[in-house]
Parts: sequence; C-alpha cells; structure tokens
Amino acid sequence: MSVPGATAVRRLWLRIPPGLRWRIDPRPWLMGLQLGSGWRSVRALRRLELERRREWLRSRSAADRSQARGRPAVRVGIRALGGRKMLLRPGTSDVAVAGEVLIERLHLPRGDIGGPVRAILDLGSNIGMSIADMAERFPEARILGVELDGDNARVAERNLVPWQFRCRVIHAGVWPHPGEVRYVRETARESGHRIVADAADGALSSAPAISMDALLDSIAGAAGEPVDFVKMDIEGSEAHVLTENTGWAGRVRMILVEVHDPYGLDRCIEDLRGLGFDARRETGNTVVASREPVASASAR
Repeated sequence: MSVPGATAVRRLWLRIPPGLRWRIDPRPWLMGLQLGSGWRSVRALRRLELERRREWLRSRSAADRSQARGRPAVRVGIRALGGRKMLLRPGTSDVAVAGEVLIERLHLPRGDIGGPVRAILDLGSNIGMSIADMAERFPEARILGVELDGDNARVAERNLVPWQFRCRVIHAGVWPHPGEVRYVRETARESGHRIVADAADGALSSAPAISMDALLDSIAGAAGEPVDFVKMDIEGSEAHVLTENTGWAGRVRMILVEVHDPYGLDRCIEDLRGLGFDARRETGNTVVASREPVASASAR
C-alpha cells in the first residue's frame, strides 16, 4: 500500500542537488546513533559513511584507489562492544560492515547449537567486527577468523587486541585444498573481494589457500573435536568448499552460509543436506544448517 504523498516527496527529494542530499540525508546520522558510543563517535561514523558513499561513486582509477587506501584509519567507540574503539578506514566499506554486523546481526548462530559454544570459525572476517561481537556474546569461545585480503586482515588483528588471548585472524583464502588463490579487489567494497579461478578474470592479488580440515584442526585440535559454529561468507567460494573435500563437515554442529551467485540457495541447501545437515533458508541469501551434537573423537 502506497503512502499518501510519498510520490510527491520522492520527486521533491530527487530535485535536491546530490551534494546537498548527502548533507541532509538522515540515514548516516541514524547509523551513527545506533553504533556510536558517545557524540564524537556518532559524528565520526556519519562522516565515514558519507566518505564511503563518495568513494563508491568516484572514478575507479588506480590513483583514486591508492588515495582511498592511503588515508589513516579512524578509531571509533562502538556501543555494542562496550565502547571499545575499533579501527575503520575512510573511503572503504568498513563502516557499512560495522552496520551489517552490529545492527543486522546476520552473522550469529540461529537457535540452539546443542551445547556450550567453545569453538567458532569465522570465514570471511573482514576487519574483525563479527569476531569481536561473537567474542562478547560467547565469552568461553575460542574464535579463529580467516580473511582473504591482507589489508583487511591487518586491520582485524588490531581490532581484536582486546580479545587476543582467545581470538585471532589469519590472512588466507578458504579453499578445498592448500596452495595459493588469486582474487579481485574492489574499491569501496573491501568486504566483497572474491577468489577467481583464472588470472584473466582480472585478479590483482594473491593469498595462501587453507582447507577446512586444516582450519578445524587449528581451532579444535587434530583429534577430531567438533566445532560448534561456522560462519561462512566467502564471496562465492562456498560453491567449492561445500562440494569438494568435504570430510570436515561431520565435525561441525551449525553452519551459516551467505550464498553468492551463481551457486544459488537451492543448490546450497541440497549440498548441505547431502553432508548430513538439516538445512533451511534464512533471511535474504543466507542458509543455516545444523545437526545433532557431534560426539568428539575422544568421547567415541
């Protein structure tokens, strides 16, 4: 049902010059108020959101990209993290990631995992915001994050210092087998770097590849201990990880997958069910899958 007068308001809004629209748009203020701890942080978050929008619309020349990445990161107090100050880079998607994680909270487990949460894998950690939030929510958990991009991983390491004794992030790409992967970087969308199979696809950077078996052994031990929760947001690589060398799946209690084209939600659900999970679609392009609590190898 349309709201009376909405069309007229929209037309009036579009007649305002874009530069002025940005200045009076209330949404950056609302984001700042939801995320920030203190007025200074609220203003900083609004400014970062405006800079992110400008960078997204800016020309994609190499000079523009280097300029955006060269500006120093800003420390901003985050209310949901007890006022702890997190690093956010101007002209990048960092502030948008903070909003997605701490406002939408799509990275969290759904329902009952089936026991205490002691081991978590965060695949696609970006700047560490999702790890920090889960560290606050699950104080007994050890959390291992994996981030494809080296710049993102270095920011994540600095952001995770308050939880460094049980949380860490490694620079690598999650892949069915170890080695090296190449990936495409995107300006002002640092949360969307993706692995490509062919250098002709425009890959600009490379990273070590790490398998799920190695990750599970690293966080839960090589004796076959279970991992309670896996958050998987790896920009399309899930199509390979969930269908090749999948012996690791029996050690996972719950997995949350953000599905990217061309893999598709139906195919992801089918593959997870084939791995023994009870899988279902969640919000948007997210699939959640769980199983009965897994007995550890030592218990068996």
